Amino acid sequence: MRISLSINPAKPPMLTLTDYAIRIGLSMAAGFVVGIERERKDKPAGIKTHMLVSLGATIFVLSSLEFANDHDKLLNGNQSVIQLDLMRVIGGLIGGIGFLGAGAIMQRRGDVEGITTATTIWVTAALGMVCGIGQLKLAFVSILSVLIVLYVFGALERYLEKHVFKTRGPSKPDTP
Repeated sequence: MRISLSINPAKPPMLTLTDYAIRIGLSMAAGFVVGIERERKDKPAGIKTHMLVSLGATIFVLSSLEFANDHDKLLNGNQSVIQLDLMRVIGGLIGGIGFLGAGAIMQRRGDVEGITTATTIWVTAALGMVCGIGQLKLAFVSILSVLIVLYVFGALERYLEKHVFKTRGPSKPDTP
């Protein structure tokens, strides 16, 4: 039997308590900054929800990395056929978070509500995964990008709705 524990294809790094604290702390901060925007708008998924989604994604990724290291230690050089495929873990998280986000979408009187909340849940999970993998630069840039979308483009969207889209008057039906 041959052991094949690889992430990229190198052996996963041994993580210290400091590594865990940084990754989990940044993950929780990411969930907080996204969740506070949702909380401010009085949406059902707020700070705690987004922090826990991000934290959960980080924990799944970190536990997968830790499993690879622990399994390698247990075998102590003996050969086995086990492969850590982090992309499968990430794929499972994406699917599971999709169901959670779908629960945030509601249809009322022909209007669909909750799409932004669903997407913030989805992107918060992605932020958690990035933190768990240890791509901290990507995490910082991604958090900043999410904040720009939520605040800057949110304000632009409100401005356009108030001054451009709503001032056109009632729409006229198309005639043949």
